[in-house]
Amino acid sequence: MVTPSHGRPEWLTGDPADLLKDVLDSGEKAVLIYGPPRTGKTRILDVVLKGKHKEHIQIHNGWGYSELILGLKPRMSEGWEYREGPLLKAIRGRQEVVVLEEINRTDFSQAIGEIFSLIEPAYRGEEHALTLHDGSELYVPQDTLFLFTMNTLDRSTENIDDALFGRMAAVEFPPRVEVLTEMLEAAKVPRAQQWREFFAAVQSHHPLGHGYFATLTKSVDPFVYYRTRIRPVLQKHLAGYRDDDLRMLDEKFNDLFE
Repeated sequence: MVTPSHGRPEWLTGDPADLLKDVLDSGEKAVLIYGPPRTGKTRILDVVLKGKHKEHIQIHNGWGYSELILGLKPRMSEGWEYREGPLLKAIRGRQEVVVLEEINRTDFSQAIGEIFSLIEPAYRGEEHALTLHDGSELYVPQDTLFLFTMNTLDRSTENIDDALFGRMAAVEFPPRVEVLTEMLEAAKVPRAQQWREFFAAVQSHHPLGHGYFATLTKSVDPFVYYRTRIRPVLQKHLAGYRDDDLRMLDEKFNDLFE
């Protein structure tokens, strides 16, 4: 069983991990990795960045320019002073790779301020340095690699605008039955075909990541796993306004595993 193409060209359904490696090998210096939760976005970073000096920055809800780049903060004694945020520190520290996780948790284009334009190769280097609010200068080194991750399902977060998309390459990480198959085989999970069929059925109603099945083992009761690991996620997204879809998936699971 393979991830369905839904009539799309075959090259659109290949392994996104391979595509990401090709993009990085081509010399791209700013890459967005996007998709639903539990589709391997963070895991692939550990693979492609092995051995590299990197800085991981987890974006928090509502973070703005003052948290990420530069902000006025109160001194311990009295008065105020400018303090660098983690992204500014990473750039000035000449980190080889800067990873920003879950950038859709805030208005990212606004939060990164001057760096919005400096991530493009044409605007990097000392000759394109900009002056910040504290009077200091900032430029992005030519060899700094930015990697961003984005959760496409979190409805409480911000959208990424087209102008930012235009400044980076983007690689989608969708749910993939091929990865699910590898996990099931590695764990020697019984009734693997039924799990694959159910996973495929779910995709018609909700893009559930294959990572939600990662803790399946050969001794797990399928119904316990479904009720405690899978159904709560589906219920969160379907219950209340797509109850028929949730009921249909419950019946599908029951038919496959009863």
